[in-house]
Amino acid sequence: MSSLFAKPATIQPSDPVTELGAYKEGRRDERLQTEAGAADEIERGRREERLSRRGSPLGFLFRTLLLILAIMAVAAIVLAVRYGSFAAAGQAVDSEISSIAQASHAR
Repeated sequence: MSSLFAKPATIQPSDPVTELGAYKEGRRDERLQTEAGAADEIERGRREERLSRRGSPLGFLFRTLLLILAIMAVAAIVLAVRYGSFAAAGQAVDSEISSIAQASHAR
């Protein structure tokens, strides 16, 4: 890779076309180096941000408990609609649990 300050040819200071070409070449080189460095910096920033946003185990536990609670709430509402009221749904659940308990004690 060539250096940023390497001169491939001798530049005549009195020729404005040559000066403009050298300026454009220098800008192009600078832009290429900046873009390559910027891509690396962006990727490094993304990695650091991912690591800083890692969830804690306590947060995972909270989300899991919240999910279980939401599933239980949906089940309670479905049972209430099916049996006509929350009281009737609770009574059906209680009778089901007691029949399961009696069956397990019978063994």
